[in-house]
Amino acid sequence: MIEIIDHGTFCEYHLRQQYEPPKSTQQQKNAFYNPKLGRVQFVPKKAAAEAQADWFNILREFQEVIKHPLEGALVVVTRLGWTHPASTPKRYLEYERLKVTKPDNDNSEKMIYDTLAKLGIIRNDSEITLNITLKVCAPTPYADVSIAHLKSSEAYTADVANWVYNKLTNGR
Repeated sequence: MIEIIDHGTFCEYHLRQQYEPPKSTQQQKNAFYNPKLGRVQFVPKKAAAEAQADWFNILREFQEVIKHPLEGALVVVTRLGWTHPASTPKRYLEYERLKVTKPDNDNSEKMIYDTLAKLGIIRNDSEITLNITLKVCAPTPYADVSIAHLKSSEAYTADVANWVYNKLTNGR
């Protein structure tokens, strides 16, 4: 379910899904030589296509609320929670811990932003002025995406900074 919160200088669209985020990214490609073109071509691996489909399923709820693409300055805060690896000691299983393994943050972000653009939620990912992605291992998997649509380009104030801080520390 999407929460819509008007903070005065910006409007927040928040989605939290109890869903394991995909680990594959668009950077994973197969290379092959195409004799007709006389050059090497890169084709996304099957896992990358499946990951894109997973992101479509996770982010599709935004379409129900956002009927026209968001335009202008956008701030996106993403928290991705994967289940703990089997090697995690039992005393840590009930806490969130930072995830320092794959997928890379930049590759995960790119797939999310491309999906938001393809779904028509944002006009173009170039309008994202601030983006933060936090990867964690958690007791239950989740994908938490918040988009702040700034009402004016001068709206980047302490309000936005406090909102980002709260998203990172509280997850809400």
